[in-house]
Amino acid sequence: MKKWIILLSWLWFHQAISAQTTLQVASKSLKKDFENIKSIQIASEKADIEVQVWSKPTVGLSLELKAGHPERSKAAEELEFLKYEIMEKKGTLILRTFLSINKKDDKPSSNYKVKWILKIPHLMDLGVNNTFGKINLEGQLKSVKLTTEFCKINMTNVFGKNELKCNYGEITMNGNLGNTTIATNRTDLNLLETIGRVSFSGSYGTVTITKPQISLTAKTEKATYVITGLKPGLLNLHIENKHTKILCPAHYGQIMNYEYTSKLISTHIGKPTFEIFNSFGVIKID
Repeated sequence: MKKWIILLSWLWFHQAISAQTTLQVASKSLKKDFENIKSIQIASEKADIEVQVWSKPTVGLSLELKAGHPERSKAAEELEFLKYEIMEKKGTLILRTFLSINKKDDKPSSNYKVKWILKIPHLMDLGVNNTFGKINLEGQLKSVKLTTEFCKINMTNVFGKNELKCNYGEITMNGNLGNTTIATNRTDLNLLETIGRVSFSGSYGTVTITKPQISLTAKTEKATYVITGLKPGLLNLHIENKHTKILCPAHYGQIMNYEYTSKLISTHIGKPTFEIFNSFGVIKID
């Protein structure tokens, strides 16, 4: 049975800011369960989004909306500008939040925050568009498509077909990544003890890779790579850095330095390929 549980509450807390005022927060929350859902699409701003795979066949949804303002009445008033939409369409659950302001209304001065918590069956398709927030995904999904700006993303054992397009943020991935494509701009990427296949392109940012067991193809500009726990003989290495040198211990193989390019190539038949093509950046292997 589907039931709406809608709770209006006042949350009060003290937060030091430059004017030494007290930030007062009005909030609104709801919960609902859904059946026969095959995919989920989320479009939001300033949202924290948590998605976990569970054993139930239903989707469990929790949503919290907040507005913070130094004045109690203003926070409550401007919370009403923050709207949500929840819609089912041919097996797809469509979720979004947005500001709805009439021309006669003054521009709201409250700080808004949205939090989605979703518990979903495994092997589901998920799409997310978000800015200025956090995204945490955990468990086996059929596919994931993320488009973000100014977001911090954590993915653990999300082994399906994944596509990420991220600007100005941070991505951390753990465990089995399945088949993952990543395109970034000024975004840090952390691949921590990962397995699977990753194709990565981007510019600027730091790429940290720890104990890799992945098949990797990376094409980047002005990126800084820090690679630790790479075992000689475990992967086929083809690493190139244009206009700057590769820094690594001798046991990984001989580095070939040319006029504009530094290369490290080590071949092992039957092993996954680990390729990095970078320019105007740093590649350091410890």
